[in-house]
This record gives sequence, structure tokens and C-alpha cells, in this order.
Amino acid sequence: MRLCAHTRDLVIHVPMAGSITGDFFRGFVMPLRALGWLWAHRGVKRYAILPFVTSALLYALLIAGALYGIHHWDWSGMRFEFMGEWFGSTFGAFMNILKWIVLVPLLGAGAYFSFTAVGLVLASPLNDLLSERVEYLLCEPKADLKLPFNKRLRGMGYSLWDSFTIFVRQIFFTGLTVPLLLVPVVGFLPFFLVSAYYTGRGYFEVGPARNLLRPKHTRVAIRRLRWQLLGLGVAIQLVFSVPFVPLFMLPLGITAGTLMYCGVDWDAALKEAGLAAPLGYQAPKLKGEKN
Repeated sequence: MRLCAHTRDLVIHVPMAGSITGDFFRGFVMPLRALGWLWAHRGVKRYAILPFVTSALLYALLIAGALYGIHHWDWSGMRFEFMGEWFGSTFGAFMNILKWIVLVPLLGAGAYFSFTAVGLVLASPLNDLLSERVEYLLCEPKADLKLPFNKRLRGMGYSLWDSFTIFVRQIFFTGLTVPLLLVPVVGFLPFFLVSAYYTGRGYFEVGPARNLLRPKHTRVAIRRLRWQLLGLGVAIQLVFSVPFVPLFMLPLGITAGTLMYCGVDWDAALKEAGLAAPLGYQAPKLKGEKN
């Protein structure tokens, strides 16, 4: 199997599974390749704008709701008679201050590490439209490119469900790494890497889910691409530290993930997994690629 990536009209062939550092670097630079591809295909802009605008607005509402809840969580109204009247009121006032000191940084950290996952879930139908358009421009026409409405709806449902399950797994495995944060200096690394891996994987799986491929179909490709997916996720997570830039990473990530999806030799991947393709599935074939 192999992975191909288009930057403008150039097709770059690289091994599906190479060295760890080489695979990681290929994934790490995928957002730049996606940016170059979007810049060369300006008609995709309207498809790229909708997902990040929608997810940004919905995510802002979620954060505003969380801050509203913190603000109205009033410790001073709780009863602390067993502490005495003065001490109880003082303790309530102290807790009202402490909640901002503790909960707001936690909210910020949660927003930092969950923006991609939540954005993939909230804007799933729009992400599918962008991914579909990228595949349409990148690959040879399919025998029946326009899927029937029921199949299109099923693909969107799969995409939404897969994004949600990836989000749940990310929360679970990230939770397992939380105790390691107590380890000085290096304790943050497992927490960061788990979030980065599921970020990259979430972007990649939009394309397969939209084309009705299920986890059993993608297992081989995911295993072979794990270091590239980690590299993609690390690049995106690092960019998140730059103010306002993360808003633009959702369409770049969707594009990068779709470039990776279109470059996988899915016929070989399904054969290696010992599985038949879903009914009506047509593997993407890059334009200008020799059979």
C-alpha cells in the first residue's frame, strides 16, 4: 500500500509504512500541504469557511454556557453552619474566588484539547461537504459520484457517530494520563500525545466514514498510518497555542485528512484485512495516477 499527497499538480508517492521519524514528519507537514492545495483550488473556499465558522460559533456558545454556569455557582448561598456564621461566610466567599482560579484554567485546557473533537462532531455534515469536494477535485470521477440521498444520509450518520466515538475514546484515554500530570516536566507529554493522536485520527476518518467504510475496514490503514496521524495531530495541537489560528485548523485538518484518505490504496488495505468493500464502495484513485 502507499500514501500519495497532492500539492498543486504534483503527486508525491511515499511508503504507507516507513520509518517512525519519516512517517511522523510526513504527517507533521500535512497541514502545510493542505494549505497549499486549498490555495491552488480556490473554489473550495466556501466549503472550507462553513465548517470552522459553524464550529467556532457553537463552541463559543458552549464555553459561554460553561462560564455562565461557573458564575452562577454561588458558594456563599450554601449553608456552613457547622463552621460558625463568620467562618462559614468567609469560607463561601473564598470558594467563590477559588472556583474561578481552578475552573477557568480547567475550562481553557479542556477547550484546547477538545476543540478538534467537538468541532468534528458539531460541524460533521459541513465537514463531509468539504471532504467530498476535496475528493471530487483530487480524484478521478467515479462511476456514480452522486450518491443516492439515503446513502449520503447514512454516510453523514457514520461520520457523526465515528467523530463522537473518537471523542469519547479521546476523553477516556486522556483521563488515564491525567495522574501523570503530577510528574514534573515530562508528565504533560502523554496527555499531549494522546490528544494529538486522536486529533489526527479524527480528521482522517471523516473520508472513510463519508464513504461508508466502518472501523473494521479502516483498521489496517489506521495501524499503518499511526505515526503519520500522530504527526498531523501534533502539528495541529502546537498551532492551537497561537491565538485565533486554531479557528482555521478545522478546514485544514479536514483537507489534510482527506488527502491522506485519497492516497491510501484501499483495495490492498481491504484485501489485507480479508474484507470485502461495502456495497457500492469505489476506492478513490488520484488524478494522473497510473493503474
